[in-house]
Amino acid sequence: MLSQLRGLLTTLADALRLAASANYTYVLLAVAMYYGALLLYALRWKIILSYMGYDTPLYVLAMALLGGIFVNNVTPTSRAGGELVRATYVAAKRKVPIITSFTSIVYERIVEAIPVLTLAAWALIYSIRAGGWDPKVAVPIVLLTGLIAGAIKYWDRIVDYIITRFKIPHKNSEEERIATLMRNRRLFLAALSISFIVWIQDVARLYVISLSLGWRAPLAVFAGVSIVYLILGLFSFTPGGLGIVEGGLAAALAAIGIPGDVALGIVLIERMISYASSSLLGFLVIVLSGGKEIWKHLRSPLSQIGSTQR
Repeated sequence: MLSQLRGLLTTLADALRLAASANYTYVLLAVAMYYGALLLYALRWKIILSYMGYDTPLYVLAMALLGGIFVNNVTPTSRAGGELVRATYVAAKRKVPIITSFTSIVYERIVEAIPVLTLAAWALIYSIRAGGWDPKVAVPIVLLTGLIAGAIKYWDRIVDYIITRFKIPHKNSEEERIATLMRNRRLFLAALSISFIVWIQDVARLYVISLSLGWRAPLAVFAGVSIVYLILGLFSFTPGGLGIVEGGLAAALAAIGIPGDVALGIVLIERMISYASSSLLGFLVIVLSGGKEIWKHLRSPLSQIGSTQR
């Protein structure tokens, strides 16, 4: 046990030294890609809300996303707490009813399932053809594929459950509103295109971080790692997935042949970008944008916000 601990500490020390000596051009590029993806998420949300009759400024939606990321990173609620903060933020700042924001977020998740499934299929096909079927990567991908397929099939039941669980008031059937959005081809193609770009960028970001440490691997490999990353974040019970995400992601990277110190170095840089920096910015958004007002809306009965008319 003691020798294993020493080995782990040695690997961690090597990873810290490696991360400190990373190519900062690639690291800065990875940072730009992360926040570029955030703006694309905000753009997608803006387009969806505009089709629902609410023209919301891009910067407001970007700040709402950052606030939601902060809550996700400091509370053990997976993404539920952050989504509620997103909806509450735009309700407080732009008078968008919470139920409208909630419906738009559900629509986002349904559309986003398509690129996620595509990446999962790409990673699995590559893994099989390369003869590298590793259970540490393959099993989570298959599991996520099944969960997404089930969520797509039973999305109406999921919507009903969430509305009932959070006691969100609504006048019309939210399933009908989502179905109406789904029938709008222009909206669907716009949201789907942005979702594909964001997920490809997510895979590319991991690739760029690996380049910063001098490691190269096919993009399909990082597609599988990105899916594992998603699963770890969804099912972690610690705030922001701390410990679980890092350990699981490092194990997934090691499973595809990346040396232990390089794998940990990739994880350290990635989490500094996607966890540390986003948490700091999200905290600043909440504080500087009127955290008391947002907290007041969160604590008040949702009907006071949810029934707000445009």
